Order: sequence, then C-alpha cells, then structure tokens
Amino acid sequence: MDINEVEPNWEILEMLAIAPDSALDKSMCMMIKDILEKRGEITNEEISIKLLHILDLSAYSALASDFMMQVLNVEFTHLGGTRDMDIEKTPWRNEPPFKRN
Repeated sequence: MDINEVEPNWEILEMLAIAPDSALDKSMCMMIKDILEKRGEITNEEISIKLLHILDLSAYSALASDFMMQVLNVEFTHLGGTRDMDIEKTPWRNEPPFKRN
C-alpha cells in the first residue's frame, strides 16, 4: 500500500486534542486541534511534520506522558514520518535547543 493511501487516524487525533493536562499539555492539544481544523486540506506529510514538532517539543519540555508520546509516535510513523525528515521541512530542528551539532 502506498503511504499516500494511508488515512490518518482521525479518532485518535480527536482524542489527543481533548486529552487531560496530566497526559498532554494543553498547548500540544491546541497544535493537534490545528491539524483537525485542516482535515481534508492537509496532507499526510504535513500531519507527520506537525506531529514530529509536537513530539520534539513534548520530549524536550516534558509536555506529554510516556503513553501519550507512544500514541503520538505510532500515528507519526503510521503516516510515514521518520526521525530523519528533511531539515528544510522541520525548521525548528535547526534552532536551539533542537539543533544537532
């Protein structure tokens, strides 16, 4: 199956968007709500880039529980995302604190 034929798991994203603050910081929930608002207009690659940004922020600032990190990562990889995505598509990774030496 071509990765472009994979459908995002909208139900999981909807649940993440309303997760309790003890599981996922509200700022991350807002970023997921932004994805949901663009449903039908956003590509899988764009969603995976946004999920990677959420994962990076959550890992750096402890904004998500371990379980939420796993759920986010499953959806990220389901949509074809990889940790080594093109730096031009992930500009935050070229700035502190994410910049790799």
